[in-house]
Amino acid sequence: MACAFGYQNSIDNSGVGFTASSEATTLPATNVTDSRIEKSWRALATSGVTLGIDFLTAQTLRQFALIGTNIGAADTWQIKLSASAIGSTDVYDSGVLTASVAEDYELAYHIAAADKSARYMQITINATSRASLGYFDVGRIYAGAAFIPTRNPIYGLTDKWQDNSVITRAPKSGAAYVDIGSRFRRLDFGFDAIPASEKDTFQEIDRQIGMRKQILFTQDTSSGTDKQTIFGYIAEASPLRLPYFQTYEKSYSIEQAR
Repeated sequence: MACAFGYQNSIDNSGVGFTASSEATTLPATNVTDSRIEKSWRALATSGVTLGIDFLTAQTLRQFALIGTNIGAADTWQIKLSASAIGSTDVYDSGVLTASVAEDYELAYHIAAADKSARYMQITINATSRASLGYFDVGRIYAGAAFIPTRNPIYGLTDKWQDNSVITRAPKSGAAYVDIGSRFRRLDFGFDAIPASEKDTFQEIDRQIGMRKQILFTQDTSSGTDKQTIFGYIAEASPLRLPYFQTYEKSYSIEQAR
């Protein structure tokens, strides 16, 4: 069991090219670069849909995620990486992956056994559960490096659904009225034994991502389920603290992007 951060999303690099076998005119594949998850890529087919991506230069890739997607738990996806052409597998072929997307989590996650260097990527999606709809959506894609800390978060991690609805009660009858608000997932966790060799990477997450950009975090890279993974914003981050010689600690709160 190991956790992993994804804070270098190659999808967001300047000039990246996208070629989809199916897309709605008003919801093109380029929407996967938009931080607004609801502004999605919509494929107007549900079987054998491909998305080709040209990063222009070789990228370090290990973690992959479909975010804000409505494909079903039993639907499948496949990742192919190449140094020569979209659709080739000279660098990596994930094989057919079960999406394991859970309701409201809306995320499929995969991590390769090691870093891969590739310029081209192709994702193939078979969303047979959406055949009656005739389409499926993907809000964001993560494709990038993985930072796997030597030591996992300490015990005490909390994982909750934040509900911003407001309940008002009538003063006489006590009847409850609910003003329905937004709902999103939140993870709170911390590290208390960060080695000095990883201090700079934790600081880079603060520098590059802060509260402004989106980050991927998975609690367990071996789980194969999106319930262990969150894609969103760092709502809170403590300073990097040095409580012991060459040993640091730091905590995070990450809120799901919707």
